[in-house]
Amino acid sequence: MTSVLVTGAGRGIGLAITDRAAVVRLHGQLPSQLDGVVNNAGIIVQGPVETVPLDDLSRQLEVNVTAQIAVVRAVLPQLREARGRVIFMSSVSGLITLPGTGAYSASKYALESLADALRMELRPWRIPVSLIEPGPTRTDMWGGAIDDYDRMTSQLSPAHRELYASHSRAIPRRSLRPSIALSRPDTRSVATGATTSAALSLHSCRRPRQPSPTRCSLAPPNPEEFSVNDNSNETVITSYAQAPTRTVTVGGTTYAYRELGPKGGIPVVFFVHLAATLDNWDPRIVDPIAQNQHVVAFDQRGVGASTGQVPNTLEEAADHAYEFIAALGFGRIDVFSFSMGGMIAQDLTVKHPDLVRRLVLTGTGPRGGKDMDKVVGVTYWDILRATLTRSDPKEFLFFSRDATGKSAAKAFVKRLQERTLDRDQDISIKALRTQLKAIQKFGRSAPSDLSTFTQPTLIANGDHDRMVPTVLSEDLHRRIKGSELIIYPNSGHGGIFQFHDRFAPVAVDFLGASA
Repeated sequence: MTSVLVTGAGRGIGLAITDRAAVVRLHGQLPSQLDGVVNNAGIIVQGPVETVPLDDLSRQLEVNVTAQIAVVRAVLPQLREARGRVIFMSSVSGLITLPGTGAYSASKYALESLADALRMELRPWRIPVSLIEPGPTRTDMWGGAIDDYDRMTSQLSPAHRELYASHSRAIPRRSLRPSIALSRPDTRSVATGATTSAALSLHSCRRPRQPSPTRCSLAPPNPEEFSVNDNSNETVITSYAQAPTRTVTVGGTTYAYRELGPKGGIPVVFFVHLAATLDNWDPRIVDPIAQNQHVVAFDQRGVGASTGQVPNTLEEAADHAYEFIAALGFGRIDVFSFSMGGMIAQDLTVKHPDLVRRLVLTGTGPRGGKDMDKVVGVTYWDILRATLTRSDPKEFLFFSRDATGKSAAKAFVKRLQERTLDRDQDISIKALRTQLKAIQKFGRSAPSDLSTFTQPTLIANGDHDRMVPTVLSEDLHRRIKGSELIIYPNSGHGGIFQFHDRFAPVAVDFLGASA
């Protein structure tokens, strides 16, 4: 019979582990072979870091971190005997910190680091270590969360209550009640012990780490080294929602892509944004272009249905894009890019200027652009806001929060759901983090010499882009001689999606030009 130890903190789920002496005695009370331990213990200490009693901070770390490690150490002999596994219940708070929950988030960050160390240290005994990052789950721990919050605020001094009033207003008491449905397993993640995470509306946990990928060769691949999953005798499809997903494999890496529109002529390759997969292109932009041109959209390495690991730099991502393009046999392309995709497209054009005929750069900026590296903080903050309001993060990241922006955001997200079959896999948290770090490096790098660009270039953005500040689109326009610039009013990062009815015809005319 399978034996699993589940721990808790005295309320909610699991065996209480707050008694250190009881933890020490576990070794003699458990079966000689233990198939697994689920560390589920957790308490929440709330309050601004300045005001949290140090004893409460110690108790937070003791229960959520130290006691859990003590349990694992106590049962490791039985786990080694049975080749069992270790599971830690973390939280989205191990990714994002909210004002007033610094102590709780600190415990989750610490737990994630220790779990990662254990994963590597226990590998010789084939003891898997998994980490689960669920959103709020209905247990007794949450039952008293509002009372704890009220107790915390009542214990603040009048001076501190006034100092931190804005933070208290930013976290309504109702947000402490887990109205979000219970986390449910994702069938794609069962093998890694994952559950659904509330962050970013992602539905897959961190992928197990793999050895660093070998940097790809920039030489066009030998035909014997790649294979294409293709069907050539098909009716021309001009609807992105109906475009089939195909794959091409190059040197062991499989790229997923979709293509539509009439073949022949110069294809338009779409470079997508941060955290995006094939399902994140607005059909109101893609479909008009595909009426007259061959359109190809693809998943970068380690994202969606493409295999491999997400590259650590956008320069590497450009190398991978070239590898993909060469595998499809394209010697000249047009580029349509958005946000991070525009950064990759610039690096591709710098390295392979003869490959790119025409260039569309939207919602993006140049390497080394001012404040571009701040995208990490903006992204995490808006993911948090979306999590608390059960919204899609793109509603905050791409659009302004006035009535017009909110309406455009809802319409955009709805359009992304028009494809109902053969949808792509969601990006993992690990992949998102890697992409954010790559963008940060791009923003802190020495500028590229864009004055060498001879390609006709169309640049577009909204007038209030919080992710990649609008001034960076203007900077691109100054750096790329002869480029065209469109700035849409009362719009943000996703200005081209808010004004798709105006922008799509411009893009069609620009890409359809003969020279």
